[in-house]
Amino acid sequence: MIEQISIPTPEIQFQALAAGTGPLMLLVHGFPDTPHSYRSQLDYFSQQGYRVVAPWLRGYAPSSVPADGDYGVMSVGQDLLNIMDTLDSQQAILVGHDWGAGAVNAAALLAPDRVSHLISSAVPYGPALMQGLTASGDQQRRSWYVFFFLTALADYALPINDFALVKRLWDEWTGPEWLPEGEALTAVLDCFRQPGSVSAALAYYRQTFAAPPPDQYLPIQVPALYIHGEQDGCIGIEFGEPDQSLYGQGCEYRPVPGAGHFVHLEQAGEFNCLVAEFIANG
Repeated sequence: MIEQISIPTPEIQFQALAAGTGPLMLLVHGFPDTPHSYRSQLDYFSQQGYRVVAPWLRGYAPSSVPADGDYGVMSVGQDLLNIMDTLDSQQAILVGHDWGAGAVNAAALLAPDRVSHLISSAVPYGPALMQGLTASGDQQRRSWYVFFFLTALADYALPINDFALVKRLWDEWTGPEWLPEGEALTAVLDCFRQPGSVSAALAYYRQTFAAPPPDQYLPIQVPALYIHGEQDGCIGIEFGEPDQSLYGQGCEYRPVPGAGHFVHLEQAGEFNCLVAEFIANG
């Protein structure tokens, strides 16, 4: 049974969906999303003998807003380690989508010994995406919203017509086989209607793109799997292939036909099988 739990940490009071008992698996959402899109994974992996926990990111209601206004990826990665501490778990399987992919990668860089398996989707690790934002016309067109979010106009535009822009992004990013998932999208709108959530969601973009991207990326030293929907309307599949030089233990790559940006939701059965197989193979 899925329940909502509170997870107090030194900086953030997290709320999360949780199910099952056993070794810890953290599921980390991105934008524009909430833990509700992980309901299939919560059900499936809790039945496989895991304690599955999917927190709302810092600033996403009902999790609290950071007092210092920090939404940098390394701070969000540290949040995951703090959550593990509160849950008395020395090690966990980390699964991250979109901004959640950045968060799980950051946690693996900060404390590789605490991450048994690293699964990310929809946003690749390394410089490829930033290079696409500067050199690929196709990716620049897909990422128009990123540039818009850097302007003050976005604070006013995002809530208009009950977050019509969010609904449009879901429509543009999902694959042709996806049917509207009422609960997942409704949960996003409910989150963004709460005070502070829109500002927090925009701050992730503004703090990430306010400075030039790093010249070097540290290698990730844990077993890794990267999953990308072949019909992703947000980040093109041409950016999906992992740069193996950035993974000390290699990175398995699994493109998923028929899936768009929300691959864990759109093709949940295939996603669950890929993750379970990766974990089983060590």
